[in-house]
Amino acid sequence: MQIWQFQQNTAEKGGQLLVVRALQVMGEHFKGTLETPKLSDTMCQFLLSSLPFNTREIITSLRDSLSHSQTLLIRSEIENKAFSFFENMQRDISKLTVTITDILYNLKAKEIHKVKVKIKSFKDIKDISDFLRPFMSLILFQKEIEK
Repeated sequence: MQIWQFQQNTAEKGGQLLVVRALQVMGEHFKGTLETPKLSDTMCQFLLSSLPFNTREIITSLRDSLSHSQTLLIRSEIENKAFSFFENMQRDISKLTVTITDILYNLKAKEIHKVKVKIKSFKDIKDISDFLRPFMSLILFQKEIEK
């Protein structure tokens, strides 16, 4: 699995817009409410457990600030300090990318372990084949494990 590497020139308008959009998307997913759930509780806990305590509130607040009626005022303030703001945001988003990659790797490893335990519990190859058939062929399963 590959997660896109976040590298843009934050001194240029396009790079700044990319940072703003990344913050909006992250904030939208962390914002989940009872009416509009976004991330599962498990995924949200995984992500937030390896980040500072108030990360959810900060990202959600940034999302709200960049997405609503205050946007023009806030964006003009940000543009006055554009380079350092966007450079810091780019660095922080890159750190999140590393954290999310680690979380996904650990989740994948746990699921592979569960499958291995289940396969070990079977008495013969037919049971294993029946277990794996709905998901993928044995060849594709082997390729996935090798990744």
